[in-house]
Amino acid sequence: MKIGIQLPEVEREVRWPEYLAMAKAAEEVGFESVWLGDHLLYDGPERAPWEAWTLLSALAAATHTVRLGPLVACAGFHPPAVLAKMASTIDEVSGGRFVLGLGSGWNRREFDAGWLVPGWPPELGGRNAGPAETMIYFEELSRREIPRTRNPQGLGIIAPSLDSPRCGTLGFAVDYSSSITQNNVDQFCSELEEARASLNPERVVVTVFTTHVCEVLKFESGEPIVLPPVRSGGGTSFVGPVEYFDQSEERIEVLVFLTDLDCASFAPEPTYPVVWVSTRKGVAPYGDVILMY
Repeated sequence: MKIGIQLPEVEREVRWPEYLAMAKAAEEVGFESVWLGDHLLYDGPERAPWEAWTLLSALAAATHTVRLGPLVACAGFHPPAVLAKMASTIDEVSGGRFVLGLGSGWNRREFDAGWLVPGWPPELGGRNAGPAETMIYFEELSRREIPRTRNPQGLGIIAPSLDSPRCGTLGFAVDYSSSITQNNVDQFCSELEEARASLNPERVVVTVFTTHVCEVLKFESGEPIVLPPVRSGGGTSFVGPVEYFDQSEERIEVLVFLTDLDCASFAPEPTYPVVWVSTRKGVAPYGDVILMY
C-alpha cells in the first residue's frame, strides 16, 4: 500500500512557506506522494485557492523523493496541448516524479464564471475537451515531439531516448548482500519489469553482486525477467558492477542499482548515468537516489 497526502485548498488560509514546509515534512516522514486540488474558485469561502500547477512546479523543485500531482487536473481548464506541456515540464523539473490525474471537473461555478476559453479545441464543435479527448491530444503531441528524456514512473530514471520509441540496453546491479531479504529481491524484480515496460529496451543486463559480481543475466526484449533466490551471507561493494559494464562490450543507456545503500565502497563515477533505487534512505557520491517503498 502507498499512502499520499493532499495539501489544503480553501479550508484555511495557507501561504507558500507553509505549503513548502508541509510538502517537505510529508517527504521526511515517508509519504509516497503529495497532491494538490486543481480548482479556480469555490462557492465559499470568499478566498480562492492558489493555482495548482504553479504550486506543483515550485514543489517539484523543492522536493526530492515524493511523487507530485493534481488531484485531479480538470481537462476543461486548459487547452490539451498546454496541459500536456505543463505536465511534461513539471515531470522534467521533478526528475520524473510527476503523476497526472485527469478528470472533467464538477464545480459548475468555475465553468459559468466566464474565465475559460469556450469550445477548445475548435474541432469539437463548440464544447471543451473531456479527459478521454485530452488524452488523445496528449498522444498526438508525444508523436510529434522528439522526447529529450524518458522518465519511467516508479524509478525516476532519466535515460536518452533520441527519436526512437525503443532505447538500447539497460544495465542493472542487484544487491544480494546479507542485509537483503527475499522480499527485497521480489521488489527489485518488480522494479526491473516496470522500468522495462516504460523504456522498452532492446536488452536488459542484470549483474547480481555482493562484494563482487556473482552472476550476469541477460534478457532480450519480451523475455521474462527472473532473478535467482536470495543467497546467504556476503558483504557489499558497488565497484564490481561498474567495472563489469566499463569493461564489457555492452553499451548501456543507464545503470540502475537496486540496493539498500548499506555500503561505503563506490567505484569512480562512470560516463553513463547512474540511479540508486534504495530500500532505505542513503547517500551516494553521484547519481540520483530514489527511495523505494
